[in-house]
Amino acid sequence: MDSGKHIVIVTRDKDYGPIYKGNSFLNDWLRQEFSERVSRTRKIILTDKLSMALRMVHAAVTKEMEEEEDRIIAEVIDGFSESPVDEA
Repeated sequence: MDSGKHIVIVTRDKDYGPIYKGNSFLNDWLRQEFSERVSRTRKIILTDKLSMALRMVHAAVTKEMEEEEDRIIAEVIDGFSESPVDEA
């Protein structure tokens, strides 16, 4: 069943597209495949923030929720950069 709704992808996986100055850009291959297989009229939107996606679907997002998301992302990034890399 086709709802006719737009698609929002929330990910920080750069395989979907780059993030530049806080903006996410869907990669050309994925945009083309979506257009050919799903719809030429529906939009596919890429974001790295859950709070942004929730706003797009008109869900309430408080400043506290957004700050907590930013804190968790920073914590994960810091933890990742501090983890030792196995050398083979």
